[in-house]
Amino acid sequence: MILSYTKPDPTLPIYKILHQNGAYLYAEGALQKLQDGVYSKPDILLQQRAENSSNLWKHIHTTYQRDYCLTVIPNYDCNLSCGYCFNKAHTSCKQLIDIEYVKTNARLVISNCIADNKTFHLVVTGGGEPTFHWELLQQIVREVKIILAHNPVESFFYLSTNAILLNKAKTRWIASAFDLIGLSCDGPELSNSQHLRNNLSRRNRKAFKKVCEVAGYLRLFAADYEVRITVLPEDFAYIPEIVYSTQRFLECDNIRIEPVYGIDYNENQYSEYASQFVLGYFGAKKALSALKANLFYSGVRMGEVHSTYCDIYRNVRRIFPINQINYCFLGKDRTILCDVLTNVTPNGETPDINTNLEAIKTFEHCHNCIAEYHCSRACPDFCWKDNTAPQRFAFKCSLNRQLAESFIADIIERNES
Repeated sequence: MILSYTKPDPTLPIYKILHQNGAYLYAEGALQKLQDGVYSKPDILLQQRAENSSNLWKHIHTTYQRDYCLTVIPNYDCNLSCGYCFNKAHTSCKQLIDIEYVKTNARLVISNCIADNKTFHLVVTGGGEPTFHWELLQQIVREVKIILAHNPVESFFYLSTNAILLNKAKTRWIASAFDLIGLSCDGPELSNSQHLRNNLSRRNRKAFKKVCEVAGYLRLFAADYEVRITVLPEDFAYIPEIVYSTQRFLECDNIRIEPVYGIDYNENQYSEYASQFVLGYFGAKKALSALKANLFYSGVRMGEVHSTYCDIYRNVRRIFPINQINYCFLGKDRTILCDVLTNVTPNGETPDINTNLEAIKTFEHCHNCIAEYHCSRACPDFCWKDNTAPQRFAFKCSLNRQLAESFIADIIERNES
């Protein structure tokens, strides 16, 4: 452990932390130093933040969240064949999403946004590669914008793409159609990286030059874009170099880094790899700060109340090429573990699921973790509802805990300085 801490009140996320600089109470970004290390009553700020987060957590997990975001997976086809793809089991499916099905669900989500005065979000992602069927992507955007033209609501459009199939003309179109574009890549080739021994990965890394080209077009067309980098375990030690080089090549303000999905780390590996990732992450974050750029990791978010990607709790409606709504990030095959997430009527109406909202809970060992209200629980890598989850969960659990503790240790050190 990076920090030594206890949870004096089991009902609230307030922690007593023992640090080399002294003893503290910590709650949701707020810090209170203890006199002579003796436990005392939390001050008003800590108490309020802890109670607010606890109440929000309970609300999210006991109240059905209306959909304000429509996430569309238009197809499973992809121009790449990454060996670590989280969705490779679906790539043999050639079915495309029905545009009428998109329109039906867009109307429902937009009506929710109008009723509750919320911004409507359209997210187009994979699946496979959403630009693979270019005319379908254009049609989705066009039809949703037609619906919005008749409905007064703010909107935000996001596209996630590997960018390989884009040229200047197509990039001009996505720059005008989307408010934010996410570019997914492995980062540049590094001469000292063991990653290069993986022929499949090396072939995909050569596409980085194409991503650089598309990023240049996006800047030319004044589009907002961010970058998502995927790293294999053998590259964790090179994270600072990978991230720094990616920023210099792509000139992006925001980078998100993720360890690859679907790897079962053995008992002797997961803790060491988690520590390597944490060390690399903070090294890269420091390097980017000098460039006035930001680094993020989605698995643990200390600035927000955050749990798994079960969309039933996230104001998100996710629709798939098989014309099915599904509240699971990975779709039908994964939700056999949790029936509540697939209990949706064929015509897209919201089901009566209020009685089942507490079907998804955390592991018992999460309750005393300092990242309890901020951790994705290994989702979408592994579903914790799986009976084997405690074993497969170990790497992400260790990683997210270490990152959370490191964030808080940094707050303590900055507070002292």
